[in-house]
Amino acid sequence: MKTIIKHICLAAFFISFAHADGPGLGVDKLYSDGAVVLLRLTADQKIFLEKEYKNQRERALRLTKSQSEKIKKIFKIETTLLEVWDTRKYATDCTCASANVALRFADDYLEVLEPYLVTDKEAIDKWKSWEEVK
Repeated sequence: MKTIIKHICLAAFFISFAHADGPGLGVDKLYSDGAVVLLRLTADQKIFLEKEYKNQRERALRLTKSQSEKIKKIFKIETTLLEVWDTRKYATDCTCASANVALRFADDYLEVLEPYLVTDKEAIDKWKSWEEVK
């Protein structure tokens, strides 16, 4: 019984943060629901994104100092980690366990989505809590 109550509480917790429909994309696979910051990927970042990782914390893309500064200047949020969704390869759906979402729509570019931006600590905590539920 305690296990069922625990799962119900966890579900309620995550539902409160859910963007269940995912980020809105236009027919061009670009974000259509608000402001973005456009970032150009470095060669090392492109290589990193092509590898497979076992969880989101390992998969989080580390930003360069200038990329982080650009996000902070425009959106007033300091972060160095992004969760990258490649819209060229798959559809974007539920963002329930997502934080710092960026959409890779081309080989060299990402769109960083303002509604999903949080600090590094908040992003890591969210990713860890989702791993614990699985």
